[in-house]
Order: sequence, then C-alpha cells, then structure tokens
Amino acid sequence: MKQTRFLTVVSLLVLFVGCSHLTAVEPFVDDNVTGPFVLIDGKVTYVSLEGGFWAILGNDNTTYEPMNLPERFQIENLEVSLQAKVRDDTGGFRQVGPIIEIRSIRER
Repeated sequence: MKQTRFLTVVSLLVLFVGCSHLTAVEPFVDDNVTGPFVLIDGKVTYVSLEGGFWAILGNDNTTYEPMNLPERFQIENLEVSLQAKVRDDTGGFRQVGPIIEIRSIRER
C-alpha cells in the first residue's frame, strides 16, 4: 500500500513538473504606439528570407512584418491576437507584407 502511494505521488510530481512549461505567454502592451489600429488574429512564424525574421501570418492570409514583436512571442506557430498600427510611412526591404507596429499582443 505504501509503495502504491509513493508511486502515485511520484507520478503526479513528474506530471506536474513536465507540464509546468505550458504556461501562457504574458501579454504585451506598448502605450507609445498610437492608432488608428487594425485587429489581427494569426500565427507567429519564422521567415528565412533576408537573414531571417519573425512575422505574423494572419488568418486573412496576409503576412505581416512586425517592427516590435517581443522576444517572448517569438515562438513558431504561436496563435496570437494583436492590435497594431500599419506603418505605411516606413519602407522595408523584405517586402513580405505590411509593416506593423504592435500596440498590444496576447496569446490566443
């Protein structure tokens, strides 16, 4: 009986420690970014063009190039919702899609 309890406790401990990395990514808000804003739902993806960069593949099939994607959101296939400003006043050499400046982003 003691051995069964011990194995149960050890199994639960291993399960708990193994799942502890599944915590949500902390939301990000940049109060310095002013609107107008667009709302985007999509997935974070790494694009290997021009030395490589992180992008957002929107559910609208548009690839967005974020100027300020926080490192903690740079996770392949992470589903996110974000509020961003499209930066038509900024040029880019990657030309994969609109350049955006993120106002807020959270994991979905």
